[in-house]
Amino acid sequence: MKSALTFSAAAMMLAALAACGPDQTASEDAPSLAVSVEDAAAPADNPAVAPEASPSAAATANVAAPAATPVNLIKGSLCETDEQVVWTCQAGARTISVCASADLNPKEGYAQYRIGRPGALEMEYPTTRVHPRGRFTYTLYPQGNSTLSFTNGAYKYSLFEDLRSTEDGVYVERGDDLISNIRCNSGMHFEPVAAAIQ
Repeated sequence: MKSALTFSAAAMMLAALAACGPDQTASEDAPSLAVSVEDAAAPADNPAVAPEASPSAAATANVAAPAATPVNLIKGSLCETDEQVVWTCQAGARTISVCASADLNPKEGYAQYRIGRPGALEMEYPTTRVHPRGRFTYTLYPQGNSTLSFTNGAYKYSLFEDLRSTEDGVYVERGDDLISNIRCNSGMHFEPVAAAIQ
C-alpha cells in the first residue's frame, strides 16, 4: 500500500511539472503535494505552557523539539534518574513535574517546574538549573492544603495539593483572571523545595 501511494504521489508531481512547460514554474493554483504536520504538543491558548511573552507563543516559539536521544527519566515523571521527584502529576497525555537535584538544601541545588511529554518538554521554569529561593513561593494553609507558586512573565502559576483528595493541579492566573485550571492526579508533597526556600 505504501509503495502504491508513493508511486501515485510521484506521478502527480511529474504531471504537474510537465504541465508547466520548460520555462515556467508551477503556479500557485497547482495542487500542493506538501503535507502539513500539526504540532500536537500544546494548544496555542493553553497558558500552562506559556513563555514569558504570552500563552499563544508557547505552541510555536517556546516548544522544544523532541530530543534525539531521550534522557533517562524516573517513571511517571519528567525528572531525570539522578534527580528527585518533588511533585508529579498526570494530566491526560501530559506530565507536570517539579524536579530537584538530589542535593537540594537551603544553600545549594536546584528545582524546576516542567510540563510536557518525555523527550518533548513544552515549558520548564526556571529555564536554567538554579536554586529555587526567590523563584518559588510555598504556602501551607490551615486546612492542610498547600501550594507552590511562581511567576513567569505576566502569569502566576500555582501548583496545588489538596490533602483531602487525590486531585491536585495547576492554576494559571493573569492579574485577577483565572486563565487555566489543570486538574491532575497523583501529586506528591512540596516539602523538599519548601525546606530549601524557607
